[in-house]
Amino acid sequence: MQLNLSRNELQFAAVEVTNVIHPKLVKPILGGVLIRAREGKVQFSATDMESSIQIEWETAIEEEGQVVVDAKTFSEIVSNLNEERIRLELELSSLRIAGGSAHMDLPTMDPESFPPIQLIETGAVFRFSKDLLKSMIQKVIFAASIDDFMKNLNGVLWELNGKYLRLVAADGFRLALAEEPAFESEPIETPVSFLISLKAMKEFLSLLRETEEETIELVYDDRRVGIHLDRIHFTARVLDMDFPDYRKVIPSSFRTKVECDREKLLQQLKLANIITRHSGESVRLEVRQDALKVLAKTSERGAADIEIIVHKDGDDLTAAYNAKFLIDALQQFKEPQIELSFVDRVGPLQMTDLDPQGYLCIVMPVRID
Repeated sequence: MQLNLSRNELQFAAVEVTNVIHPKLVKPILGGVLIRAREGKVQFSATDMESSIQIEWETAIEEEGQVVVDAKTFSEIVSNLNEERIRLELELSSLRIAGGSAHMDLPTMDPESFPPIQLIETGAVFRFSKDLLKSMIQKVIFAASIDDFMKNLNGVLWELNGKYLRLVAADGFRLALAEEPAFESEPIETPVSFLISLKAMKEFLSLLRETEEETIELVYDDRRVGIHLDRIHFTARVLDMDFPDYRKVIPSSFRTKVECDREKLLQQLKLANIITRHSGESVRLEVRQDALKVLAKTSERGAADIEIIVHKDGDDLTAAYNAKFLIDALQQFKEPQIELSFVDRVGPLQMTDLDPQGYLCIVMPVRID
């Protein structure tokens, strides 16, 4: 195998295939990228057996062939070469990567041992606006559990019904829900729902950020979902488990509602978090008349007592929360004003815009004496 490739194209392919690889390898071959050059195309493939990616484009090929090398090492080398063109050349049991006067030789693995990449050929096709889908994923993905052992929470739930797409993520301490009319011209007659792992969702979001295509086609065949972009084929296996009934977490009534400036509250919580973030302590939100106090105290880092003016409807109330969870949620909203709706000191806190537009965040409180 011999070919010369654009550094920018090669770097993009190397980064994206590396994102698919699981950090804990079951087999060394799963840490590799399959590079195949044939019939005027170069193709890069990677899989962790749950999700797979294939990136290909047309290019001049001096000599056809295929090889597997360690994906992370390959990506790091390509990222640190400054030449506009990079040459790949297979020599016996090593792949030579050359740019200008620099060259690196990587050991190879047997391409025949590389798992086959199975793309989705048939299934239900759903079309989305790229910007809408990207925005919805960004709004919920932060709330998914990062614990691989919590499989049913370590992902994002998709629900497609009528003209609406709903995405939900939760980790047991917080929940984010985004709902938008994504199918106004082609309503979904039979409701569809599936759960996609957090790792696959992160790669999905990365591809959406990179592509210039304005409309995204997602294919679903009951076992897998896939997207096909200009040069990219990405497939992820849906998780075969039940997402908890998130509807039970969303409150139906509230004891106290507070309207306040979102940026001011965010700034005050960031200050309070300086005090609490290394101790595991919570911050207290104390609502009294038309003021909201953010209180934090630790023996190692001191204390914070910050007050902002708010509009309150309901009873006075004090509740404690993980400051980072509140900050993460507030950063997803864009409007200048935010509404905080409290059930009580031990019930969930709901965050929405003053005029809710299909998006809410729930944060569970920390119990205090």
